[in-house]
Amino acid sequence: MKNLSSIAIDTINNYKQNKIIMDFVKKEALEKVAEEIRAAGGSSTYKAVEILMIRHKPIADRVKDYIDSGLYGCYLASLQK
Repeated sequence: MKNLSSIAIDTINNYKQNKIIMDFVKKEALEKVAEEIRAAGGSSTYKAVEILMIRHKPIADRVKDYIDSGLYGCYLASLQK
């Protein structure tokens, strides 16, 4: 029998294979990072963050953090059924 953490990991890994979910979560993550940049006095859009991710590892890491959080949020929302 699988434990709850392995079920959650399997479910989240399945979400990563779903293009619709990943497109939504990635765009939201990019928007959040762009908001952080604007709040710090910069000027950015989600498209700009996509480009910045290529050369700036801290930005790419921040986007990944938001993506991971978004996927976890999707999992938690699925439990509310």
